[in-house]
Amino acid sequence: MPRISRKLLPLLVVGSAFAIAVVLISSRPSPRRKPASFSAPLVETMAVTSTTARIWLTSQGTVVPAQEITLLPEVAGKLIWVSEKFIPGSKFRKGEVVAKIDPRNYQAIVEAKKAQLEQALLNLELEKGKKRVAEREWSLLQKNLKPKDDLGRALALREPQLRSAESSVAAANQALEKANLDLARTNLRAPFNSVVLSKDADLGQVVGANRPVAKLAGTDSFWVEANVPLGHVSFLQNEKSKKQTSDAVIVQKSEGQISEKTGKVIRVMSNLDPVGRMAKLIIAIEDPLSSKKGELPLFLGAFADIRVSGKSWSNVFKIPESVVQDDGRILILKGDNSLDIRKINVVWKSRDSVIVDNGLKTGDRIIMTRVPTPIQGMKLRTKKTTQARPSIPGKRS
Repeated sequence: MPRISRKLLPLLVVGSAFAIAVVLISSRPSPRRKPASFSAPLVETMAVTSTTARIWLTSQGTVVPAQEITLLPEVAGKLIWVSEKFIPGSKFRKGEVVAKIDPRNYQAIVEAKKAQLEQALLNLELEKGKKRVAEREWSLLQKNLKPKDDLGRALALREPQLRSAESSVAAANQALEKANLDLARTNLRAPFNSVVLSKDADLGQVVGANRPVAKLAGTDSFWVEANVPLGHVSFLQNEKSKKQTSDAVIVQKSEGQISEKTGKVIRVMSNLDPVGRMAKLIIAIEDPLSSKKGELPLFLGAFADIRVSGKSWSNVFKIPESVVQDDGRILILKGDNSLDIRKINVVWKSRDSVIVDNGLKTGDRIIMTRVPTPIQGMKLRTKKTTQARPSIPGKRS
């Protein structure tokens, strides 16, 4: 091939490629223009209805005795008998004998006091006889005495001696009553329906007024001491009125077993808890040791969950806590599918819900979905008005 042809060949190839590119570009179809469209955010809503709502205060507390005493003898002596139930955990009815002190010394004292009373009664009868004799003598000597000599008359009629004899009888009666009382005190009785918490004396032991025999706790009622935030006290019902006393539910949990009791708040204590500065409630539980089949009774010292009923509101709205914005507003979907950012008044807030008394009306649709940048009046869509998108052919990974 000549040398000139070799030089022109690359130029011809490049020129041909350029010509083909120009033809392809000039023959392509022009793109169609489409108007820009705005896609409103998709949201879920919930319609609200006014209702009557009662709040419940939640807390935890410890079960303690409502009545607790140390059983102390009022007389000294040796224990000659103890009940077979006299062991910790046993129950005694009111008035039931727990233990007995040797009564022989006190029986002897009773007999001695009876003899003293008999002697005092005899002296009184003798003195009454002497007084009758003195009255007859006085009637014979009355003419020779001064008419207003009252002191001489009282002495002559033995009135002071009679009063002294009557006083001796009264003192002897009191001494006998005291001796009988001491004799009765040799029987140590449970002062109320109780359970033995601890046993501090036993058979053959000498006990006295300063020697405890046992520690007893009442079984008719237990208390639960619970703490609540100070600001929640105003939400309790009026504890001064029996009809409005706050009810409480006490739940004791242990190894999967649940015991549930009902009680009433009987007092809000005047002193705060020193650790958390919270208000302290006393909740009374009647008949705490009774239990349903398969259920444990309530135990002293148990740690229990507490729910206390509080105030009740009518014509309020209970809504999820998650729909309330940080500034105390909520998002409402209006009838024209536009957004309404509304301020509400929350009267009570719990872990998962709030109670609103102002800012809502029946039929309002609360937006449950998070709107990234809410703007008053912006258009929204709900699932009911959402159009289905056409499917795109092909495989998805």
